[in-house]
Amino acid sequence: MRTILGLLSLAWASSASAQAIVGLPQAEWPSSGRSEFTCRDGSRTLPASYLNDDYCDCEDGSDEPGTSACPGARFYCPNVGFRPEYVRSGKVNDGICDCCDGSDEHSSRASCPNHCAASGATAYGAAQERFKAVNYALDSVRSWSSQAIASRTEWEREVASLKEQVT
Repeated sequence: MRTILGLLSLAWASSASAQAIVGLPQAEWPSSGRSEFTCRDGSRTLPASYLNDDYCDCEDGSDEPGTSACPGARFYCPNVGFRPEYVRSGKVNDGICDCCDGSDEHSSRASCPNHCAASGATAYGAAQERFKAVNYALDSVRSWSSQAIASRTEWEREVASLKEQVT
């Protein structure tokens, strides 16, 4: 039986734009005006109203990204300000905030603060530090390379000079 909670998980943007589906990246939303949804594995085409209705219609679970109805399905966390990620759909609405934006707890009573911006800033700072370390190492390699070329040139001159002295 299809539940009201599942139907409420579908958020309709407007009749003129694509429907917003909880747990799916925007690129995978059905097009505007489309009343059908095709399972990710291509096995079935279903009415769009079957999406997130808390009943697993697709064997791959792709019709239930915003619920925990399908074992092995995945939920998309947009995590704006940080990096998007997927979590197992079994973690959706379980009272534990798995996405930094809290989007996985859209229908639970859990209060999930959005800490994506702070996580993004931390990751950005760490990436800058790695970038500096790599640039320092690259500068060292360039320096060693130019020193090696200079030494080789000097040694080749010395070998040529010694060969002249021997002959």
